[in-house]
Amino acid sequence: MDRVATRFARGLAALLLVLDPGQVVIGGAVSRAGEVLLEPVRRQLRLHTLVPVTVQASVLGEQAVAYGAVRHALDAAQERMTAG
Repeated sequence: MDRVATRFARGLAALLLVLDPGQVVIGGAVSRAGEVLLEPVRRQLRLHTLVPVTVQASVLGEQAVAYGAVRHALDAAQERMTAG
């Protein structure tokens, strides 16, 4: 798990240095690993980032994509209704 967490954290650290968010939410199937993966990732991130970042698993889990698609469709429908 440490090897996976190290590789994951290195890739994530590069994004964090560019985007500078205060929080990262891990979703999809990866979020099912929970603290078994997240704690080693947090440890590795502390070594590779300048500013502390909160890392947590999404409560939506594998349903995040489906919820996002539905939200996007609802937003698009509302925009069309208010524009016309």
